Amino acid sequence: MLKGSTAAEYLVGLAVMIVTLIMPIPGMEHSLITWFMDALSAFQANTTVLMSIP
Repeated sequence: MLKGSTAAEYLVGLAVMIVTLIMPIPGMEHSLITWFMDALSAFQANTTVLMSIP
């Protein structure tokens, strides 16, 4: 009888995670995805500068 309950739980959990990553954080205008991508971009820019120094 509980054949599809696990799939439904995973689907709800996945939906909650996606909404958490996309929705803006209260008190901030950015979402977690935007914050992470900005941090990754800044890290890449700093690493590229350091790698270009002989």
